[in-house]
Amino acid sequence: MNTKPTISFVIPALNEEYHIGNVIKAIKAYTPPRIFFEIIVVDNGSTDGTVEIAKKEEAHVYQKPKLTIGALRNYGVSKASHEIIVFLDADVYLRPKWKSHIGATVESLRQDEQIITGSICGLREDPSLVEKCWWGPRLNRKHIFYINSGHMIMTKSFFHRLGGFDEKLKSGEDPELCFRAKTKGARIVNNPKLAVIHAGYPRSLKDFYHRERWHGRGVFKSLHDIASSKVTLLALLQLSLLIACTVYALATLNGWYLLIYVLFLLCLSTIAAYHNTKKVNPCMFICMVIAAAFFIARSHAFLDIVFGKQFLRKRSDLPFS
Repeated sequence: MNTKPTISFVIPALNEEYHIGNVIKAIKAYTPPRIFFEIIVVDNGSTDGTVEIAKKEEAHVYQKPKLTIGALRNYGVSKASHEIIVFLDADVYLRPKWKSHIGATVESLRQDEQIITGSICGLREDPSLVEKCWWGPRLNRKHIFYINSGHMIMTKSFFHRLGGFDEKLKSGEDPELCFRAKTKGARIVNNPKLAVIHAGYPRSLKDFYHRERWHGRGVFKSLHDIASSKVTLLALLQLSLLIACTVYALATLNGWYLLIYVLFLLCLSTIAAYHNTKKVNPCMFICMVIAAAFFIARSHAFLDIVFGKQFLRKRSDLPFS
Protein backbone atom coordinates (compact mmCIF):
# COMPACT_ATOMS: atom_id res chain seq x y z
CA MET A 1 0.00 0.00 0.00
CA ASN A 2 1.35 3.43 -0.99
CA THR A 3 1.62 5.78 1.99
CA LYS A 4 3.38 8.65 0.25
CA PRO A 5 1.48 11.95 0.47
CA THR A 6 -0.37 13.00 -2.66
CA ILE A 7 -1.47 16.46 -3.79
CA SER A 8 -3.66 17.76 -6.59
CA PHE A 9 -3.06 21.40 -7.53
CA VAL A 10 -6.24 22.95 -8.98
CA ILE A 11 -5.67 26.15 -10.96
CA PRO A 12 -8.44 28.10 -12.73
CA ALA A 13 -7.14 30.34 -15.51
CA LEU A 14 -8.23 32.89 -18.08
CA ASN A 15 -5.70 34.58 -20.37
CA GLU A 16 -2.80 33.95 -17.99
CA GLU A 17 -0.03 33.24 -20.51
CA TYR A 18 2.26 35.69 -18.74
CA HIS A 19 2.19 33.72 -15.47
CA ILE A 20 0.92 30.17 -15.97
CA GLY A 21 4.17 28.61 -17.20
CA ASN A 22 6.24 30.03 -14.36
CA VAL A 23 3.56 29.20 -11.78
CA ILE A 24 3.71 25.55 -12.86
CA LYS A 25 7.51 25.63 -12.83
CA ALA A 26 7.40 26.93 -9.24
CA ILE A 27 5.09 24.05 -8.26
CA LYS A 28 7.57 21.57 -9.68
CA ALA A 29 10.52 23.27 -8.02
CA TYR A 30 9.00 23.65 -4.55
CA THR A 31 6.99 20.47 -4.07
CA PRO A 32 9.12 17.94 -2.12
CA PRO A 33 10.26 14.85 -4.06
CA ARG A 34 8.59 12.56 -1.52
CA ILE A 35 5.15 13.94 -2.44
CA PHE A 36 3.31 12.70 -5.51
CA PHE A 37 1.44 15.52 -7.22
CA GLU A 38 -0.56 16.46 -10.28
CA ILE A 39 -1.39 19.86 -11.74
CA ILE A 40 -4.90 20.49 -13.03
CA VAL A 41 -5.57 23.67 -15.01
CA VAL A 42 -9.21 24.50 -15.73
CA ASP A 43 -9.29 27.13 -18.47
CA ASN A 44 -12.22 29.53 -18.66
CA GLY A 45 -11.96 30.26 -22.39
CA SER A 46 -8.55 31.84 -22.86
CA THR A 47 -7.81 33.50 -26.18
CA ASP A 48 -4.07 33.71 -25.61
CA GLY A 49 -1.44 30.99 -25.14
CA THR A 50 -2.54 29.86 -21.66
CA VAL A 51 -3.74 26.40 -22.71
CA GLU A 52 -0.75 25.63 -24.91
CA ILE A 53 1.75 26.72 -22.25
CA ALA A 54 0.02 24.70 -19.51
CA LYS A 55 0.02 21.59 -21.72
CA LYS A 56 3.68 22.11 -22.56
CA GLU A 57 4.41 22.15 -18.82
CA GLU A 58 2.62 18.77 -18.53
CA ALA A 59 -0.42 19.98 -16.64
CA HIS A 60 -3.78 18.27 -17.09
CA VAL A 61 -5.77 20.92 -18.93
CA TYR A 62 -9.55 21.10 -19.18
CA GLN A 63 -11.34 23.81 -21.13
CA LYS A 64 -14.54 25.03 -19.50
CA PRO A 65 -15.57 28.47 -20.82
CA LYS A 66 -18.25 30.66 -19.28
CA LEU A 67 -18.23 29.05 -15.82
CA THR A 68 -18.06 30.93 -12.55
CA ILE A 69 -14.83 30.76 -10.60
CA GLY A 70 -16.39 28.40 -8.06
CA ALA A 71 -17.59 26.08 -10.82
CA LEU A 72 -14.09 26.02 -12.35
CA ARG A 73 -12.58 24.97 -9.04
CA ASN A 74 -15.29 22.37 -8.44
CA TYR A 75 -14.65 20.88 -11.85
CA GLY A 76 -10.94 20.73 -11.13
CA VAL A 77 -11.60 18.80 -7.92
CA SER A 78 -13.85 16.38 -9.83
CA LYS A 79 -10.82 15.51 -11.98
CA ALA A 80 -8.39 15.30 -9.06
CA SER A 81 -7.02 11.87 -8.19
CA HIS A 82 -5.14 12.76 -4.99
CA GLU A 83 -6.16 13.18 -1.37
CA ILE A 84 -5.00 16.76 -0.68
CA ILE A 85 -6.30 19.64 -2.77
CA VAL A 86 -4.25 22.80 -3.16
CA PHE A 87 -6.26 25.57 -4.81
CA LEU A 88 -3.92 28.02 -6.46
CA ASP A 89 -4.59 31.06 -8.62
CA ALA A 90 -2.82 31.25 -11.96
CA ASP A 91 -0.67 34.18 -10.78
CA VAL A 92 0.23 32.82 -7.33
CA TYR A 93 3.77 31.48 -7.00
CA LEU A 94 5.03 28.98 -4.43
CA ARG A 95 8.19 30.11 -2.63
CA PRO A 96 11.10 28.02 -1.24
CA LYS A 97 9.68 27.99 2.33
CA TRP A 98 6.56 26.23 1.02
CA LYS A 99 8.65 23.20 0.20
CA SER A 100 9.92 22.93 3.78
CA HIS A 101 6.50 23.09 5.46
CA ILE A 102 3.97 21.42 3.16
CA GLY A 103 4.85 17.96 4.48
CA ALA A 104 3.78 18.83 8.03
CA THR A 105 0.61 20.43 6.66
CA VAL A 106 -0.31 17.30 4.73
CA GLU A 107 0.20 15.15 7.83
CA SER A 108 -2.00 17.43 9.93
CA LEU A 109 -4.76 17.21 7.33
CA ARG A 110 -4.47 13.44 7.28
CA GLN A 111 -5.00 13.38 11.03
CA ASP A 112 -7.80 15.96 11.08
CA GLU A 113 -9.58 16.65 7.82
CA GLN A 114 -11.71 19.43 9.29
CA ILE A 115 -9.04 22.01 8.65
CA ILE A 116 -8.91 24.57 5.88
CA THR A 117 -5.46 26.06 5.61
CA GLY A 118 -3.07 27.78 3.23
CA SER A 119 -1.78 31.30 3.69
CA ILE A 120 -2.51 34.92 2.95
CA CYS A 121 -0.66 35.57 -0.29
CA GLY A 122 2.55 37.54 0.04
CA LEU A 123 3.67 40.55 -1.96
CA ARG A 124 5.86 40.70 -5.05
CA GLU A 125 9.39 42.06 -4.77
CA ASP A 126 8.42 45.61 -5.81
CA PRO A 127 5.03 46.18 -4.14
CA SER A 128 3.13 49.43 -4.58
CA LEU A 129 1.91 51.50 -1.64
CA VAL A 130 -1.55 49.99 -2.05
CA GLU A 131 -0.11 46.49 -1.75
CA LYS A 132 2.22 47.29 1.16
CA CYS A 133 -0.30 49.22 3.23
CA TRP A 134 -3.44 47.12 2.61
CA TRP A 135 -2.17 43.54 2.35
CA GLY A 136 1.24 43.78 3.97
CA PRO A 137 0.02 44.07 7.60
CA ARG A 138 -2.25 41.03 7.16
CA LEU A 139 0.33 38.44 6.18
CA ASN A 140 1.07 36.97 9.61
CA ARG A 141 -2.36 37.15 11.18
CA LYS A 142 -3.38 34.11 13.19
CA HIS A 143 -7.07 34.86 13.59
CA ILE A 144 -8.79 35.10 10.20
CA PHE A 145 -12.32 34.44 9.04
CA TYR A 146 -11.47 32.67 5.81
CA ILE A 147 -8.65 31.45 3.58
CA ASN A 148 -8.56 33.02 0.14
CA SER A 149 -8.99 30.38 -2.55
CA GLY A 150 -5.96 31.81 -4.33
CA HIS A 151 -3.99 29.58 -1.93
CA MET A 152 -6.32 27.24 -0.04
CA ILE A 153 -5.47 23.72 1.11
CA MET A 154 -7.88 21.03 2.33
CA THR A 155 -8.74 17.35 1.90
CA LYS A 156 -10.84 16.25 -1.03
CA SER A 157 -13.17 14.29 1.25
CA PHE A 158 -13.96 17.32 3.41
CA PHE A 159 -14.42 19.45 0.30
CA HIS A 160 -17.02 16.97 -0.96
CA ARG A 161 -18.72 16.89 2.45
CA LEU A 162 -19.13 20.65 2.22
CA GLY A 163 -20.59 20.37 -1.26
CA GLY A 164 -17.81 22.37 -2.89
CA PHE A 165 -17.92 26.05 -3.81
CA ASP A 166 -21.24 27.74 -4.49
CA GLU A 167 -21.29 27.83 -8.29
CA LYS A 168 -23.92 30.57 -8.41
CA LEU A 169 -21.56 33.14 -6.89
CA LYS A 170 -19.55 35.25 -9.30
CA SER A 171 -17.17 36.15 -6.48
CA GLY A 172 -16.87 35.69 -2.72
CA GLU A 173 -17.02 31.91 -3.03
CA ASP A 174 -14.12 31.37 -0.62
CA PRO A 175 -15.51 33.15 2.48
CA GLU A 176 -18.86 31.50 1.81
CA LEU A 177 -17.23 28.04 1.76
CA CYS A 178 -15.27 28.78 4.94
CA PHE A 179 -18.45 29.98 6.68
CA ARG A 180 -20.17 26.69 5.88
CA ALA A 181 -17.10 24.78 7.00
CA LYS A 182 -17.05 26.55 10.37
CA THR A 183 -20.69 25.58 10.96
CA LYS A 184 -19.47 21.98 10.72
CA GLY A 185 -16.72 22.55 13.26
CA ALA A 186 -13.84 23.23 10.88
CA ARG A 187 -10.80 25.29 11.83
CA ILE A 188 -9.52 28.02 9.50
CA VAL A 189 -5.73 28.18 9.82
CA ASN A 190 -3.48 30.78 8.20
CA ASN A 191 0.04 29.33 7.96
CA PRO A 192 2.55 32.02 6.88
CA LYS A 193 5.24 29.33 6.63
CA LEU A 194 3.48 28.14 3.47
CA ALA A 195 4.85 31.15 1.63
CA VAL A 196 3.42 32.21 -1.71
CA ILE A 197 3.49 35.43 -3.72
CA HIS A 198 0.46 36.91 -5.46
CA ALA A 199 1.58 38.72 -8.59
CA GLY A 200 -1.95 39.96 -9.27
CA TYR A 201 -2.63 42.27 -6.35
CA PRO A 202 -3.87 45.62 -7.70
CA ARG A 203 -1.07 48.16 -7.73
CA SER A 204 -3.15 51.33 -8.00
CA LEU A 205 -6.13 52.69 -6.08
CA LYS A 206 -8.20 52.57 -9.28
CA ASP A 207 -7.49 48.88 -9.83
CA PHE A 208 -8.14 48.20 -6.14
CA TYR A 209 -11.54 49.88 -6.44
CA HIS A 210 -12.49 47.77 -9.46
CA ARG A 211 -11.35 44.59 -7.72
CA GLU A 212 -13.41 45.26 -4.59
CA ARG A 213 -16.40 46.31 -6.65
CA TRP A 214 -16.24 42.92 -8.35
CA HIS A 215 -15.67 40.91 -5.18
CA GLY A 216 -18.42 42.81 -3.42
CA ARG A 217 -21.02 41.35 -5.76
CA GLY A 218 -20.56 37.95 -4.12
CA VAL A 219 -21.55 39.04 -0.62
CA PHE A 220 -25.11 40.10 -1.47
CA LYS A 221 -26.32 36.57 -2.09
CA SER A 222 -29.01 36.64 0.59
CA LEU A 223 -30.27 38.67 3.54
CA HIS A 224 -28.61 36.14 5.84
CA ASP A 225 -25.22 36.65 4.18
CA ILE A 226 -25.61 40.42 4.39
CA ALA A 227 -26.66 40.34 8.04
CA SER A 228 -23.76 38.06 9.01
CA SER A 229 -21.10 40.34 7.52
CA LYS A 230 -20.12 43.44 9.51
CA VAL A 231 -18.17 44.81 6.55
CA THR A 232 -21.18 44.48 4.26
CA LEU A 233 -23.48 46.13 6.80
CA LEU A 234 -21.05 49.03 7.21
CA ALA A 235 -20.83 49.46 3.44
CA LEU A 236 -24.64 49.61 3.23
CA LEU A 237 -24.79 52.03 6.16
CA GLN A 238 -22.27 54.25 4.39
CA LEU A 239 -24.36 54.13 1.20
CA SER A 240 -27.60 54.87 3.07
CA LEU A 241 -26.05 57.86 4.80
CA LEU A 242 -24.69 59.17 1.50
CA ILE A 243 -28.14 58.96 -0.10
CA ALA A 244 -29.86 60.56 2.90
CA CYS A 245 -27.35 63.41 3.18
CA THR A 246 -27.51 64.07 -0.55
CA VAL A 247 -31.32 64.18 -0.51
CA TYR A 248 -31.36 66.57 2.47
CA ALA A 249 -28.67 68.75 0.91
CA LEU A 250 -30.65 69.06 -2.33
CA ALA A 251 -33.98 69.55 -0.56
CA THR A 252 -32.68 72.30 1.71
CA LEU A 253 -29.98 73.66 -0.58
CA ASN A 254 -27.64 73.17 2.36
CA GLY A 255 -24.36 71.46 1.49
CA TRP A 256 -23.45 71.06 5.16
CA TYR A 257 -25.47 67.85 5.25
CA LEU A 258 -22.83 66.27 3.04
CA LEU A 259 -20.25 67.07 5.71
CA ILE A 260 -22.03 64.58 7.99
CA TYR A 261 -21.38 61.86 5.42
CA VAL A 262 -17.75 62.91 4.95
CA LEU A 263 -17.13 62.82 8.70
CA PHE A 264 -18.76 59.40 9.00
CA LEU A 265 -16.67 58.01 6.13
CA LEU A 266 -13.54 59.51 7.70
CA CYS A 267 -14.27 57.85 11.06
CA LEU A 268 -15.13 54.55 9.42
CA SER A 269 -11.97 54.58 7.30
CA THR A 270 -9.80 55.53 10.29
CA ILE A 271 -11.12 52.63 12.37
CA ALA A 272 -10.68 50.20 9.46
CA ALA A 273 -7.15 51.43 8.76
CA TYR A 274 -6.09 51.10 12.40
CA HIS A 275 -7.65 47.64 12.58
CA ASN A 276 -5.59 46.69 9.53
CA THR A 277 -2.22 48.18 10.51
CA LYS A 278 -2.54 47.86 14.33
CA LYS A 279 -0.41 51.00 14.74
CA VAL A 280 -0.34 54.69 13.89
CA ASN A 281 2.25 55.21 11.16
CA PRO A 282 2.44 56.68 7.63
CA CYS A 283 1.04 53.45 6.19
CA MET A 284 -2.08 53.83 8.33
CA PHE A 285 -2.91 57.17 6.71
CA ILE A 286 -2.52 55.65 3.24
CA CYS A 287 -4.66 52.76 4.42
CA MET A 288 -7.40 55.22 5.40
CA VAL A 289 -7.72 56.30 1.78
CA ILE A 290 -7.74 52.69 0.64
CA ALA A 291 -10.36 51.79 3.25
CA ALA A 292 -12.63 54.60 2.02
CA ALA A 293 -12.30 53.24 -1.52
CA PHE A 294 -13.06 49.75 -0.19
CA PHE A 295 -16.38 50.71 1.45
CA ILE A 296 -17.49 52.83 -1.50
CA ALA A 297 -16.61 50.03 -3.95
CA ARG A 298 -18.58 47.49 -1.92
CA SER A 299 -21.64 49.75 -1.87
CA HIS A 300 -21.14 50.30 -5.62
CA ALA A 301 -21.34 46.53 -6.01
CA PHE A 302 -24.72 46.58 -4.24
CA LEU A 303 -26.00 49.20 -6.68
CA ASP A 304 -24.76 47.07 -9.59
CA ILE A 305 -26.92 44.21 -8.33
CA VAL A 306 -29.96 46.38 -7.60
CA PHE A 307 -29.91 47.91 -11.08
CA GLY A 308 -28.84 44.70 -12.82
CA LYS A 309 -25.67 46.21 -14.20
CA GLN A 310 -23.27 43.79 -15.84
CA PHE A 311 -19.86 44.84 -14.60
CA LEU A 312 -17.21 43.70 -17.06
CA ARG A 313 -13.63 43.84 -15.91
CA LYS A 314 -10.30 43.78 -17.62
CA ARG A 315 -8.21 40.65 -17.45
CA SER A 316 -5.97 41.83 -14.62
CA ASP A 317 -9.01 42.31 -12.38
CA LEU A 318 -10.49 38.85 -12.84
CA PRO A 319 -11.86 37.21 -9.69
CA PHE A 320 -9.05 34.68 -9.72
CA SER A 321 -6.31 37.25 -10.24
